[in-house]
Amino acid sequence: WHCGVCYLITKVSLLLVMEIGVFPLICGWWLHICSLSLFGDNFKRMRSDFLESPGASVFLHWLGGMVFLFYYASFIMMARRVVRPGVLWFLRNLNDPDFHPVQEMITIPFYRHVRRFTVSTVILGTSILLLFWVPLQMVVFFMPTFLPYKLTVFSEAPVSELSHEILLLQVVLPALLEQKHTRRVLHKALRTWTYVVAWILGLQSYLLGKASPHNAAAPPAPAAGGGQAADHDEGFVDDNEGPPPPQAAPAPVNPPPPPPPPDPIALDAGPFFGGGPLGVAHVDQVLDHEEVFVEWEPYQRPTVFPLRVLLLILTLCASVVAFSFLFLTMPVYTGRRLLRIALGTDAPIHELYTCACGLYVMWLITKVAWLLAMWLPLGWVAVKKTVHSWLLISFKIVVLCGVLLGLIPLLLGSLFDLVVVVPFRVTADQTPIPYPIQFWALGILHSKIIWTLTLMGPESWLKTVIETMMRGGLAGLDLSFVMRRLAVVVLVLWSALAVPYICAFGFLPVVGVPLKTQIIVWRFVYPTVAAVCVGAFSLLHGAGKVQKVYHKIKNDRYLIGLQLVNYDPRRSVF
Repeated sequence: WHCGVCYLITKVSLLLVMEIGVFPLICGWWLHICSLSLFGDNFKRMRSDFLESPGASVFLHWLGGMVFLFYYASFIMMARRVVRPGVLWFLRNLNDPDFHPVQEMITIPFYRHVRRFTVSTVILGTSILLLFWVPLQMVVFFMPTFLPYKLTVFSEAPVSELSHEILLLQVVLPALLEQKHTRRVLHKALRTWTYVVAWILGLQSYLLGKASPHNAAAPPAPAAGGGQAADHDEGFVDDNEGPPPPQAAPAPVNPPPPPPPPDPIALDAGPFFGGGPLGVAHVDQVLDHEEVFVEWEPYQRPTVFPLRVLLLILTLCASVVAFSFLFLTMPVYTGRRLLRIALGTDAPIHELYTCACGLYVMWLITKVAWLLAMWLPLGWVAVKKTVHSWLLISFKIVVLCGVLLGLIPLLLGSLFDLVVVVPFRVTADQTPIPYPIQFWALGILHSKIIWTLTLMGPESWLKTVIETMMRGGLAGLDLSFVMRRLAVVVLVLWSALAVPYICAFGFLPVVGVPLKTQIIVWRFVYPTVAAVCVGAFSLLHGAGKVQKVYHKIKNDRYLIGLQLVNYDPRRSVF
């Protein structure tokens, strides 16, 4: 018995190490190898980096592999919502209620886990090859001067890379990780591609199942030998067997409630989407609702079925390569052109800026084209009314972003630099050089921290302003109310910057203080005032807490109903 327990512990531990440790690490290394030309890297430099810092190299590759696996699994889960249940039989379904990883590690033999590990490695390796290596080779062949991406740019700023990292972590990644819009666009694109390819290849029943127009008109009744049965544990398909027996079918459930009526402006999906409207609310409901799990669904096999499936696989590979090629080239190329025109220089620009600029410009063009496609059928009167409302919303966005994302972060970053950076990094005989871009990037980080702490903290006027903006949205935003409240924040930050400077260089010269002393006072007046303000706030806050505890103890001991008894205010309670 003890030997069996030790064997199970060793087996489960080894499988956990393989699944959570080795598999993401292999994906990370393979991802790096396939994308060497993207950053002008080579195997010699890769080996030297590993020998110089093996722990950091292993961790970074493992982290990259985990991130890739997360997005790959998210895309597969989205694809399962589009295609017929049973098409992706060879991939694990994380939504399966019968999927218990630890139980499978205990009950399934070890050789089957090794086989699954090998198959998963081949599938992920092939996907990475199609997503990165093949498109990059096409970029090198068709656009020889496009690569590598420029991620290190010479700059005289002592913290030039800081703004890049902060913008990546605080601006770009949150926008990319905002799931609603990204999932909605990917779902529409994947659904359109599936319907078009199924219609061209004649695989509506195989790819779409009951969702196809053909199956909607006539229920599937596969002939003998024309069905399919999937073994979930083995990942094996036998085309010679019929549909599953009735007792294996899922129990009937009540249908979900109908979706709410679509907005007046809705996207007409046309024949590829079943001929019905596919508005935003409907897509969100499709993506977010709890769907009933169905492992397999019968389908009708057309003639020359193996050849059609082979063409489907080749079309999928070609589509993946084409999409990856466009994604790797178009945003960066667009951003490079626009930033060079805007800056008026041919100097190398950090690819983080070019990629972000290209993505946002392409998103804006796509959004405008999509809105025009929806508005034009409504008539020019409705279009003018909608454009007028959107111009008003755009004005609110520009004003609010100019204050929240421009002025306040710049003032906050400048104040942080004068309070923390200058006194500790610049000596008395040196002159600090201001970098407004660096100040603004630091201010973005501090603004997000203050925003989060304010929402987590107690009730305050600033929390009320933030909640008002979040509840009202852009269409119902009371701009005058918000700007009056934000004017207080701007005035406080401006005073914190201006008053010490005026005292150092305006008041001290009047009383005859030497210039060197003025500079020293200016250097240390900001941290001194900040320390005094923080100390005063802490004392006042602590005194308020002590007073609240004092009143609570007094009320608990002497308050009966609403009348104090046995209490003399001239005598101390303690």
